[in-house]
Amino acid sequence: MEQALSHDLETVKSVSLTIDLWTSQKQEGYISVTSHFLTRDFAMQNHTLECSHFPGQHTGTAIYQKLCHLTSNWGISLSSTQIPIYVVSDNARNFSSALTGKPVVHLNCVAHNLQLAISDAVAEVGLDSVLKTCRSIVGHYKHSTKSRERLQSIKKKLGLPEHALIQMIDTRWNSTYLMLERLHEQKEAVSADLPNCGKESLTANEWNLIAVYVKILQPLFLATKELCKESVPTLSMVRPIMYSIEGFFKNYVTSKTGVQGSGITLARALQKSLTARFQYIRDSHTHLLSTALDPRFKCFTMENHEIVLAKHLLTEEIRKNKSSLQVGNKCSRKEKVMEEKCASSTSANHSLWGIFDLKSKQTQPAEEDDDSVKKEAHDFLDGAVIGRDEDSLEWWKSCRNYPHLAELAMHYLGIPVTSVASERLFSKAGLTISTRRQNLSSSLVEKLVSLHDVLLFFLFFILFLQIT
Repeated sequence: MEQALSHDLETVKSVSLTIDLWTSQKQEGYISVTSHFLTRDFAMQNHTLECSHFPGQHTGTAIYQKLCHLTSNWGISLSSTQIPIYVVSDNARNFSSALTGKPVVHLNCVAHNLQLAISDAVAEVGLDSVLKTCRSIVGHYKHSTKSRERLQSIKKKLGLPEHALIQMIDTRWNSTYLMLERLHEQKEAVSADLPNCGKESLTANEWNLIAVYVKILQPLFLATKELCKESVPTLSMVRPIMYSIEGFFKNYVTSKTGVQGSGITLARALQKSLTARFQYIRDSHTHLLSTALDPRFKCFTMENHEIVLAKHLLTEEIRKNKSSLQVGNKCSRKEKVMEEKCASSTSANHSLWGIFDLKSKQTQPAEEDDDSVKKEAHDFLDGAVIGRDEDSLEWWKSCRNYPHLAELAMHYLGIPVTSVASERLFSKAGLTISTRRQNLSSSLVEKLVSLHDVLLFFLFFILFLQIT
């Protein structure tokens, strides 16, 4: 896998890393690193690089030094200026300290920020009492076999889905929504059984609040699911998704059918929190370019001044890419021009058409006029978007009309917008270091977690060979 990764890295336009920190049940610290990029044929590549023991204090300096060491093992140099490197993490202060001012682009995990926005709004509205009661009810059914079996029997009689209740866990994304949504689904069965449990029941008003909160939180739940995908471009989705969420809350607050006191209060609190936590996205050229280069979105949700900026930035990026490609051949080209001039001057003195030929060569236009660069960017952005459910990577793979923009698409569409890859890696590590396996050495844990991904890689490779 290391050789395959090194081969791919020779031709990529950018590399993205996700990082996260975790403490095992044995109270040992670990750091995870994953890599993400697009190949020349627009295939999305996601690789587990490391799940490494990380003892000592997790200061910004220590994190950056550890990250440099781990990535260098895979031939990735964070100080390299050859290709841009993006690092996605949550917005913990030690990560910000580690990556600020370094030769990498640090991106905050959007899914993490969405959960913080929900927490802000819940705290502002004061849902603590309702959530406390809901957690108590779910906890009872989780711990009482007798009550759980009785609830299952009631579900069957009522014809309800036989889904288990979901407990809210503060560190788990969307757990507030998932708990409330499942209680709302099982409202009839839970209401019918609670008197048998001796537990505090929910009032009719509280059940109505739960229904309202589920409706309001659902777009954020769906947004998190979309942004956590690893096989499709996600950075390009952020601006369109935030546009849709803002529109949903605006319509909810202003519509007559949505006029419900607490629901309006929560919607406004979420609007306020989302605006505060996601203002940086509106100011980010990286997010703007990624969205503009995705044929599903382009400038569809942008304001006029943002469209102008997107066209300007794309044009400048193309020019910058062209100039960087020309730098390597600059000296040899100069020598060639000098040779041609000398040859032309000599022939001008000994040929009937010599003077004419010399003059025509000196007045030839540049290899490609700047107007054609500008036209390519404008033509693409002014064109129609493809369907939202279509494959934007497949579109670029088959497109031949925008060769310079295709290079930029390889750069920007492979950047993930969440650190979920590292989160999932630690979920595997948590299963490895179970309660009964706490005495596993850190070096063995590293090998077991890495082996999991290596085996998956070879399994898919073998299946691919059988299919082809």
